[in-house]
Amino acid sequence: MIITSSFKLHSSSYRGDGSSMNFKEIAKETAKTLQSYLTYQALKTVLAQLGETNPPLAIWLHNFSAGKVQDGEKYIEELFFSKWRVSVANNDS
Repeated sequence: MIITSSFKLHSSSYRGDGSSMNFKEIAKETAKTLQSYLTYQALKTVLAQLGETNPPLAIWLHNFSAGKVQDGEKYIEELFFSKWRVSVANNDS
C-alpha cells in the first residue's frame, strides 16, 4: 500500500510587504505542520506492519485514513473515537 500526502505550511503569518511577522502564529503553524507530518510517518509505519500481520485491519485503517491525515490532531481524535475502536474492545472480552 502506498500513501502519498503533501504538507503545506500556511503562509498567512508572513507578509511579504515588509511588515512584521507574527512569530507566535508562525510557531503554532509550524508545530501543527510538524505534528501532521509525524502522524503521517507513524501511519505509514503502522500500515506497513499491519500489512504483514493483519491485512484486513491494514485495509480498514488505510480506507479510514484516506484524506484525513492533513490535520494530525483531528485525525488522531477521529481515530480514537472510530467504530473500529468499539469493535476491538468488544472482541477483547
